[in-house]
Amino acid sequence: MHLPGVDCDLDVVAGLDPSAGSERTVFPMYVQTIEGALAARGYTPVLCSTTPAVLENEYIDVLLERGVDGLIFICGRHANTEVDHGRYHDLRAMGIPLVCINGWLPDLDAPFLSVDDVDVTRMAVDHLIDLGHVRIGAVMGPSRYSTTRRKIAGYELGTRDLAQMPGTELVVNSVFSGEGGNAAMQVLLDRDVTAVVCGSDLMALGAIRAVRGHGLEVPDDVSVIGYDDSPMLSFTDPPLTTVQQDVSGISRQAVEALMDEMSGGQQPRHELLFSAQLVVRGSTGPCHVRPTRPRDQDCGSAVQGLVSPLPSGVVDPFGPGNGVSSAGAASRSALLT
Repeated sequence: MHLPGVDCDLDVVAGLDPSAGSERTVFPMYVQTIEGALAARGYTPVLCSTTPAVLENEYIDVLLERGVDGLIFICGRHANTEVDHGRYHDLRAMGIPLVCINGWLPDLDAPFLSVDDVDVTRMAVDHLIDLGHVRIGAVMGPSRYSTTRRKIAGYELGTRDLAQMPGTELVVNSVFSGEGGNAAMQVLLDRDVTAVVCGSDLMALGAIRAVRGHGLEVPDDVSVIGYDDSPMLSFTDPPLTTVQQDVSGISRQAVEALMDEMSGGQQPRHELLFSAQLVVRGSTGPCHVRPTRPRDQDCGSAVQGLVSPLPSGVVDPFGPGNGVSSAGAASRSALLT
């Protein structure tokens, strides 16, 4: 589709793996910003959101038939480390410009823009440490996603001085959903965590449900941090402390990069990382001793060991994420709301 007087089509492929639910909660914000940036240049995007019934490659086939001029992928198959990425290389060999958001393939000839998951997850852990927490767990998504691996790397950086043994951590991998967060938190509560960092807002809400199911309160007994700053989270009970992605900055830069590629220019081929903000609300607070647990001597006790995985997930420690080479593109800070 195009506006009158515009002779180019531009399509936005929301190449969103249905399992990568972390991005689904902020996806409308990405779309809205990208649509606005394209409209200002005379383009109207064609939006393709993948589902279990319609996969990314099927959308690409349709778009190729209609002669697309450019593609933007938002947390698509490029973020999944266990699938074949040959289709992206085929697109580039055909001369089709593309830009990828949140996920990086170092051998793909395309611009990449991502949230700095490592830094902001470490920032979230630092916030909990400042509140006196040491038994800090992590509820993360499937380990096949590069974004999950980076969040775990950030968690490791933040907690490396808390454990008795180097590398010891409390990480549970689950699915990106409220149910997944609930199940993972059940495991961590049995390990007496007093705080948890989650890989998505939906997982955080599930973790809060698990805490309350144990007769505990957030944040009096357990502090919970989400990820994405989805709309309406300031109205939850309690309002959720969470990571706020720079959706506006990433979206506008993605459109700029694609316009440059379509006009014959070439954007840098390293990954451009955007810093995020930690929005501090009511779901995090000072660490308090839970006297019902004999092992809780104080909040400064060292983390005791490795959490067993859920049946559907694995304990998945990873090092720093995938050779990121660029500096952050937005200021790093925390917001109090």
